[in-house]
Amino acid sequence: MSHIENVVLAIKYLGGISMMSIGFGGAGGGELELDSRVFNKPRNRRERLTTILKEYWDIVRKNNSFPVESVFDFRKVNDIWDSCFLVDANNQTREEDYFFKHIGKEIRNAYQSELSNLQIDKIVNTHAGHLAREFEKVLAMKIPIYYEGEITIDKNRLMKYRQILLPLGRDDVNIKSIMGGFSYKIFYKNQ
Repeated sequence: MSHIENVVLAIKYLGGISMMSIGFGGAGGGELELDSRVFNKPRNRRERLTTILKEYWDIVRKNNSFPVESVFDFRKVNDIWDSCFLVDANNQTREEDYFFKHIGKEIRNAYQSELSNLQIDKIVNTHAGHLAREFEKVLAMKIPIYYEGEITIDKNRLMKYRQILLPLGRDDVNIKSIMGGFSYKIFYKNQ
């Protein structure tokens, strides 16, 4: 195993964001200007991915329950994008109905396979069923969900992880996608 498994791959920092303009899609048009004083602070390299992602989500959502996906500028979280995923939440009724639109490189490394565009039931891991239940919570409650846990990889390795799931809307009422951030660390048993 490489030494990179021994670091928390997803705990990265997001550099300061200066004033930015994000175009609204749809009929209203217009621009949303975010105040750089809110998000343009030095980042501690140990700051958690979940904190960074949630802070940006809060800024973009303004006074709404959750941000509209078309306003969420994924380039603004580029430094942590490899540790994020985006799931289509349209017309879901079963685990098989969730489709990954994006799965970051660090997450693919965690599962040691190429997962993009696969249905959730195809992920060969016990985490998949739990993840689908957490998606259901986000859709029902329309709020961010944080959780952590561990997965036994094999008899010698244990993965501990933290995750955040954030709703992104089609509009102010309907959730279109779920944005997730995932950080993990591999622990070796017998060491």
